[in-house]
Amino acid sequence: RRAKVEIQAADEFDIKIVNDDFETALNEIEAVLFK
Repeated sequence: RRAKVEIQAADEFDIKIVNDDFETALNEIEAVLFK
């Protein structure tokens, strides 16, 4: 239920990281934080 609400609000955010694969999500977070 919560995921549906969050997906509908996704356009409100500048950065979107989907946590469906831990390594990929971690790499994306690091790229945002350390760019």
